[in-house]
Amino acid sequence: MKILETVLSCCKDSSIDKVDCNDGNPRRQSRSGSLGGLLDGGKLTAGATLVIGDPECPKTGESMVLNQQDAPEMPSEQEVEEMFASILEEVGTTKESKQRMLGLPISKKWELYLQMRQQESSGNKEHPEVYISKLTMYNRQVTLFDDDLEEKRQFFESLKTALRTSSTSFVLLFLEKDGLVSLLTFLQTMDSKMKISPVHTLLLGCIKAIMNVPEGRKKVLENQKAVNVVSQATVVENLRTKTSALEILGALCLVPGGHRKVLIAMSYLSSYANERVRFQSLISDLCKQDEAIEQDLHYKTAVLSFINAALKYGAGEHSLEFRLHLRYEFLMLGLTPVLESLRDLESESLLKHIEFFERFRLDDEEAIAKRFQVDHIDTKDEEAMLSVVRNKLYASEAYPRVSIDDDAFDIDAFWKCQKCVLLAHPQ
Repeated sequence: MKILETVLSCCKDSSIDKVDCNDGNPRRQSRSGSLGGLLDGGKLTAGATLVIGDPECPKTGESMVLNQQDAPEMPSEQEVEEMFASILEEVGTTKESKQRMLGLPISKKWELYLQMRQQESSGNKEHPEVYISKLTMYNRQVTLFDDDLEEKRQFFESLKTALRTSSTSFVLLFLEKDGLVSLLTFLQTMDSKMKISPVHTLLLGCIKAIMNVPEGRKKVLENQKAVNVVSQATVVENLRTKTSALEILGALCLVPGGHRKVLIAMSYLSSYANERVRFQSLISDLCKQDEAIEQDLHYKTAVLSFINAALKYGAGEHSLEFRLHLRYEFLMLGLTPVLESLRDLESESLLKHIEFFERFRLDDEEAIAKRFQVDHIDTKDEEAMLSVVRNKLYASEAYPRVSIDDDAFDIDAFWKCQKCVLLAHPQ
């Protein structure tokens, strides 16, 4: 059923002749329902489907088309409308998406309906409780042999496929039976060998599939530990695993309430990974060059996509001060020269995110300069910044304290100064 959910997220017109099939989960070739599209000004509405990329699957360029010879004869228009409407009700679409889909030509509705039924019939028929029972067993075991790793790889591959291709009711039942809790328990108890194996990536793929359902995103956000565990995957050695984790975190930044959870998780990660400051590992990774060029580019794109999502959404959506503060966390780690070096890679996806970051930064710098009634604030020049602050605080109660000696430092006056600067106090 996820084929319809994906089309609902990506469809902007009625041309649905071909559906891209990059990872066994057909989707339209569009970015409008992805993180990249939302960064260009899109919104994620409540109940909408969030399509999260799947880096472990190669771009095959194949398309899923129904074999016309095997397709049953199309019934009357009224029957097709009723059958199509029933599926829309089952997946729980938004009103806007539903109206858009109902406006498709009758032949497209029938074709899409058959594709969904075909996918459902070929999908995994295991009951969610079967998977949860196996997960519970794995959580009690200790992996000792390579055969154990292969068995688990096959199991989580099957579970991911089931979560992505089965009906929404399958995912809801999986959540109801504490399937997400079992997944998180397994993630937390993995040994070092398991963490760098494909099993780790598949586990994150299962969480992605769960998050493609509104109830699944809600469950993930209700548990800060879940977001923390995902953040841990950004410091493993496997690039595919790191990319998957960042795509999840970036997507959560777009969900109401998710942005704060993600920043808390990144602060937690700083302690977990013994970072000097948070985000240190991400910026460090941008400086590295991995032998797997294609996957390395995919990962670097995910890092920049995450940074832009962290800046644009959540508190940053309406607060200039918040964006400036958070952006300088990245800049103080040396992001500016790193971005210049990334331009040399000549990756279209990287360049898009670099341009977005720099354009957004320039807009904010112009806004803060206008607030202080100057043409430009040179943030690399301490004297220039101090001069701007003094001019802003002139004739205020904090002004006498701006240039005082250290011996006469007054903490109360200092905080008054801070308030005037940060809030652009009129006095």
